[in-house]
This record gives sequence, C-alpha cells and structure tokens, in this order.
Amino acid sequence: MGVRAMSESGYQVSGNAAENYERVASAFMMPWAQHLVEQGRLTGGERVLDVACGTGFVARVAADIVGTDRVVGVDVNPMMLAVAETATGIEVRERPADDTGLDDGSVDVVLCQQGLQYFPSPAAAVGEVRRCLRVHGRALFSVWAPFAENPFIAGQIDALEEHLSPDAVAGFRSTNIDALGGEAGVASLLHDAGLVDVELTKHRLDVDLPPMEEFFPELISATPWASTFAELSDSERRAVISRMDDSVIQRTDGNSTTATMIAIVAEGTAGQTFPTT
Repeated sequence: MGVRAMSESGYQVSGNAAENYERVASAFMMPWAQHLVEQGRLTGGERVLDVACGTGFVARVAADIVGTDRVVGVDVNPMMLAVAETATGIEVRERPADDTGLDDGSVDVVLCQQGLQYFPSPAAAVGEVRRCLRVHGRALFSVWAPFAENPFIAGQIDALEEHLSPDAVAGFRSTNIDALGGEAGVASLLHDAGLVDVELTKHRLDVDLPPMEEFFPELISATPWASTFAELSDSERRAVISRMDDSVIQRTDGNSTTATMIAIVAEGTAGQTFPTT
C-alpha cells in the first residue's frame, strides 16, 4: 500500500488551536466540504456519518440537507469535537475511524474529508465504513493529490521545513494520496473492504484567501507548529510569508490571493454482502 499513513494521533491540535482551526481553516475547507457533499448526492432523511469530522465543516453542510438529527460525527480529538458539537448541533462521538460504535448497516452515506491518509490503518477504517453502510449506501473519501500539484500546501511544508526543523514537518510530507499507494492504492482499499462501483475523480478548486501576511500566521495558529512559529524571529517569519506569497496567485485588488488546491475523491457503494476473509 505504499508509505503508511500518518497516525491519527500524529497530527493533533491542542490548546485553543481547535477554535483557531474552525475560524481560519474554514476559508479553504468549507469550499471543499460543500464540494464533497454535492458529490455525495445527499437527499433529505438520509443518515450521514462524517468520519474524522474535525470541527464539523462537512457535517454542517450535510445537516443542511438531511437534518441535524441525521448526522453523526466521529473524531479522536475531543477539542475538535467540542467545537463541532457547538457549531453544528450534531451528535458527536470521540471514536477512532476503525471503531465508530455505530450499528451494522445503520447509515446511508459516509463522508470523510482529508482523513484517510492520517489513519493508523486505512484498511481498517474503510472496512469499518463498509460495516456501517446499509446495502447500496455510499462512501466518499477526499484525499489531497500529490503536493507537487498543490503549491499552497507544498509551500507551507517547504517554508516550515526551512525555518523550523525538518523533523517537525517530515510526517506531513506524506499526508496526501501518495501515503495510500496513489490512486491504485486507494481503489484497492475500497475494493478490498467490499465496496463496489469504485470511482476516483480529481477535482480542482481555486480558493480566495486574504493576503498571506495576514492569513498565514492565523493559519499556523491552528496547527501543531503554532508555538514553534511564534518563537521565530521577525526576519524568519517574514521569510516564511515570502515563501507563502510564492505559492498563491496575487489578486489585482491587493486585498486577496487565490490558492489552487487539488484533491482526489474516491467513491464506492456497499454491495449486497460483506467481503469474506
């Protein structure tokens, strides 16, 4: 399956970073959440599971369609869940992706935005998703395309690696589809779990953001590197911002930038029977 995905506990926020994540990351994560829910073709009354829900970006978009009482979010980070529960009103559970605690065949749609590449065992997580799905239920997983295709994300990694320490961001370099063996690896994960009609599609979103001098320090405050970034000298922080400026398109109004982001969405349907082992 290629490079093993980063542990669920290997990229976790602490302190007030969950609130910062909700406030800042929504600028680019909400457009992707809306895109994922659209691709999921939700209809009123369906029951939806949001795996690795974070602060609930996907969950709140889904709840607008199916109803708040029809969405469950699971995540291993209690601080992210606390924000999600307040922001969305949905049921949240502090559970790992491979042990959601839901009944067999109890949900119609499972959505997972940028979580699969972080799970200790992606195969176990997808197997758990299949178990929770009713027959003909749908599962959709979004994963970043290789960072060579994602200059905004690659810029963050390069800048932090240069001005923090390589070890601080080494694990993050693999948190895209390459960590799962590429598109073929992701397709195999879904097939092996018993999902059928598996399809992978590539999507590009051009997301409008504030100028990097304003936005990037706020974004870093929502990551595990917040304190390390805060300890940089003024000149080092300016160097990081300069690197980030190179990763986005400067808008002519001078008050905004555009970040190009590319993700792969893998979709599969629960077949009539569970796979045999």
